[in-house]
Amino acid sequence: MPPEVTVIDYGVGNARSIFNMLRRAGVSAKLTCDPVAVRQSKRIIFPGVGSFDRAILVLNSISGLRDALEHAAISRRSPFLGICLGMQLLFGTSEEGMQSGFGWLSGNVVRLQPSIDISVPHMGWESLNVSQSGGLLSTENVERFYFAHSYVAVPSDPDLRLATVKYGIEFTAAIKSENIMGVQFHPEKSHKYGLHLLQRFSTVPC
Repeated sequence: MPPEVTVIDYGVGNARSIFNMLRRAGVSAKLTCDPVAVRQSKRIIFPGVGSFDRAILVLNSISGLRDALEHAAISRRSPFLGICLGMQLLFGTSEEGMQSGFGWLSGNVVRLQPSIDISVPHMGWESLNVSQSGGLLSTENVERFYFAHSYVAVPSDPDLRLATVKYGIEFTAAIKSENIMGVQFHPEKSHKYGLHLLQRFSTVPC
C-alpha cells in the first residue's frame, strides 16, 4: 500500500477539501501542521489560497513547520505537491508581495495582465497542453482542470514545465523538479480529473 499522504493544514488553503478528495480516491491521508509529523512524512501536499505574503507569514508563525517541510522535501526527498498558491511558494519571489518564498525552484511569480479579451483573476476550466507526464499528468487522455488565480509561476528552466495553458499568454500550469511538483489549478475542484491526479500523486515513487 502506498505511503500515507500528509496534507499541510496551516490555515491558508483548501486542506480539508483536498483531504476529502484523497479519501474519495481511496488514498490514505492525514491533515496536520505538526512539524514532528511533517518531518516524518513520506508524501506531502501543500495547498495555498490567498496572497503570497500572508501565506508565508502564517507559515512562519508556526514554529518549526517551514524547517520540517524543507527537511522532508529537500533532505529526505519525499514527493511534494504544491497546489495553486502552494506551487507559487516553491519559488523565491512574487510580484504579489515582499516576502521570500521557499526558493526551492529557480524563477519568480508574476501577475497575469488583463486586456480587452482577458479578465483577471483567471477563473474557469481549461484543458492542459501536456509536454511530459512526470507520473502526475496523463499524456494519453485530455484532462480539464479548474483554475482560480491572478498570478503565475515563471520557472527559470522551461524544462521544469509539465504542462501549460494559453490564457492571453501561455503560462505554466504544472511543474516537476525531481520529487518536487506543483499545479496552478485546483484538483479538489476538478471532479474526476482532480481525483485521478491525486491518485497518481499517491503512487509517485518515493
